[in-house]
Amino acid sequence: MNSDRPILSANALKTAPAAPAAPATDAVTAESLGRLLCAALPPMRLHSVSLYNAEGDVLWLSEGALGPDEHSVVLDAMQTLQARTNQGYHEMGLEDGRFGMFLPVRAPRGDLVGLTMILTDLKNLPDGIADRLATPKVRTILQRVAVFLRVGSSRGGDTTPRPVFPPDAALAPAAVEQVLTLELVPDQPAPIATPQPPAASGTQVDAAADLTLFVQELIKLRSSGRTRRYEVLARSSRDLARNEVPAAFIAESAKGQPGAALDRLVVRQLLTWLDRHPELADGEPASFSVNLSIGALEDPHFLESVATDLQSSSIEPTSLGFEITEFACVQCKPQAQRFMAACEKLGCFVVIDNFTFDSAALPLLACKAVRMVKIDSKLTAAAMKEKLPQAITVAISQACKVLGIHCIAKRVETQAAIDWLEAAGCDFAQGFALEKPLSIETLSAPAPSLPRKRGREKA
Repeated sequence: MNSDRPILSANALKTAPAAPAAPATDAVTAESLGRLLCAALPPMRLHSVSLYNAEGDVLWLSEGALGPDEHSVVLDAMQTLQARTNQGYHEMGLEDGRFGMFLPVRAPRGDLVGLTMILTDLKNLPDGIADRLATPKVRTILQRVAVFLRVGSSRGGDTTPRPVFPPDAALAPAAVEQVLTLELVPDQPAPIATPQPPAASGTQVDAAADLTLFVQELIKLRSSGRTRRYEVLARSSRDLARNEVPAAFIAESAKGQPGAALDRLVVRQLLTWLDRHPELADGEPASFSVNLSIGALEDPHFLESVATDLQSSSIEPTSLGFEITEFACVQCKPQAQRFMAACEKLGCFVVIDNFTFDSAALPLLACKAVRMVKIDSKLTAAAMKEKLPQAITVAISQACKVLGIHCIAKRVETQAAIDWLEAAGCDFAQGFALEKPLSIETLSAPAPSLPRKRGREKA
């Protein structure tokens, strides 16, 4: 691998002018975008060109079929480009002499919404390939791929979208151009409120008018106990109009100070709302977990701010938790260890999200602040078909029982999956088919006396 090749600027790949409108008769599909990209690439001996969404699912492949090795390098490249938001190009050599070039598909603010993989022979790779890929035509096509991935997408608490349409879906050109104008033309970043000094006890904390909190309840499968558990999701007014989670907010929260600022804002707005509704504490207990950005994880003063806000409210620290992805735990392990130790002292709990049994993350389970793990949805989806993911899922659930923590399955959408996960030992399930995210205001209505259970077992 030639380490002297220039690295493409992420801005160069995400700030191309809006593509001209497609002819009215040409529907925009993953295949049509892939063919356009192939035609725009510099001359080289290609093995294949493929397009992926942000979860690593294949949307289009120019020829042949991808083997397990190819899919593995795609997932590795995806994780690298998600973590390195300023990197606009990634390369990786394969053992059989082929060479993989990966171009991130990003919205203007840096949100990774997809990936392009170009496989070629290393010996036939043109000189200066990185510069030759950063042409206006390639940038414009990648921008249109981002539009394709944004139209009709639906996201839970994740920071990456997943299309609800099949890979061969076609989008009307008018819809593509509308989103291109609204979403992907570079503009001013969405405003994120600057954190204000903690409010005095009994007063309301100012929150951004553009931010609305939603909650998604975890549905009980096997777990005992009376606590109702919710994941907190943030949405902006623009995203509410399209029934999506906030692209702008999520993109800004990927890393650095904007991420910490947004997380502070979400926590303060949550605590403010709970303070205004003390009647919730009169019934069954409830806990709320907030997705934590890498920026907040790396901010040594983030939990100090949370502690101050908790002291200014009537909310017990044990009802507030933070969800940290396993990837962030591994990539920022010292920061994750310090954060979890501080949560233990403060009384807040931690949820490890997208858990896969990564050996580098296992020692973190010993921290008393870790009260739940959410199994990576790719594992539980594959567990319905393959033995190894089944074994890993069962191992995670059994390990959780030994450690005395809860095990949660994400994105559960079928009754067959619910039945299998319950038999495998999962305590909770989460998914749109079970419980859609609802405005936090719905919690002020009279609630059932016990946590939601699946099917007719509701209490």
